[in-house]
Amino acid sequence: MLTGNDIICISTNSWNFLRTRKQRFMNMLADNGNRVLFVDPIISPIPKKRNPEFYPNTTIHAVLRNVKKSLYLLTPPFGLPLSRYPLICRINQNIQWKCIVKWQEKLGFYNPIMWVYDPRCAYFLNRLRMKLLVYDCVDEHPSYPGVNRKEITKLEKSLIGFSDIVFVTARSLLESKKRYNPHVFYVPNGVDFWTYSKNSTSLRELDEMRQIPRPRLGFVGGIHSWTDLDLVYYLAKANPGWSLVLVGPVGHDADISKVKNQRNVYFVGYKEPEIVPSYIRSFDVCLNIFKVNEMTRKVNPVKIYEYLAAGKPVVSVNLPEVCLLKTVYIAESYSDFLDKVNFALSEDKRIMCSQRMREASSYSWERLLEQISHHIESRLR
Repeated sequence: MLTGNDIICISTNSWNFLRTRKQRFMNMLADNGNRVLFVDPIISPIPKKRNPEFYPNTTIHAVLRNVKKSLYLLTPPFGLPLSRYPLICRINQNIQWKCIVKWQEKLGFYNPIMWVYDPRCAYFLNRLRMKLLVYDCVDEHPSYPGVNRKEITKLEKSLIGFSDIVFVTARSLLESKKRYNPHVFYVPNGVDFWTYSKNSTSLRELDEMRQIPRPRLGFVGGIHSWTDLDLVYYLAKANPGWSLVLVGPVGHDADISKVKNQRNVYFVGYKEPEIVPSYIRSFDVCLNIFKVNEMTRKVNPVKIYEYLAAGKPVVSVNLPEVCLLKTVYIAESYSDFLDKVNFALSEDKRIMCSQRMREASSYSWERLLEQISHHIESRLR
């Protein structure tokens, strides 16, 4: 694994947001003898007002915090709202650039690896000192709701071309990004396997979950416009004896009006990452309930690997990356989803549990970061 480097990570998610590949990799790199500066995205005051728990450090001033030895968290000051407009986006990115340059100098990150997730930083990357540029592409950014598709497409194309090496989490992303850079590699998402597999047998049930009747069908993750809440409604109405439990923050773009008053649908809100495995352990069947569209066809949901590592049966909508997993039940329609849940509830869980955990173990974050490190070290030589 990479060691002895300074790494500046420009993230699309706050450090305090849901735990994903970004935080996992940077944590591990800091533990392996690298110095890491994790840069939160620049936001306007509006997202903080909606979800203050995700942006505790964002103020009118930049904030640097030492998370642990060799891992620093830099939170830029507030930017302007309406950043989908190119001029405002450029202004905000200029604020972020100045912030990074200032703390890069103060911390002595003189020749770092730049490890970026946000295409918008293409506005300023050519003004930063670095020895290698890594673009870790985890989403089809131009397809996200509310973004300026034309501008983000242009910025990402520039970023890919400027990068020394690019990683993608989905095979469909590999096909589209390789047109702009020959050094593009597929490295899927993964799981903190030992945490989730351990919790599959060792944790007692949470008090909150004891109040919710079984069987419990559970979903973990942010609830947004691409979460198929019509599917949730369909399942809840089709079998009132099932409890549908959604663990995660509800985004301002999600319309939950149709399901929030269903007696067997439970929105339990955001939970600290440390206790999420306990919620998964309390589910009888785990769900992946994305709407199938241009954006979601190119995602590789971390939650799937976490469900499998816990040994839980998983029913998912038909997404290309999820279909590669042999132990996941894939549903082609709402009625098929209902049938697959019924089948999952009746399966021989002792046999299937070990098969699911075995499959998840090959996607440990450690193994995936080793793959990435090998490619980066080859480019550094």
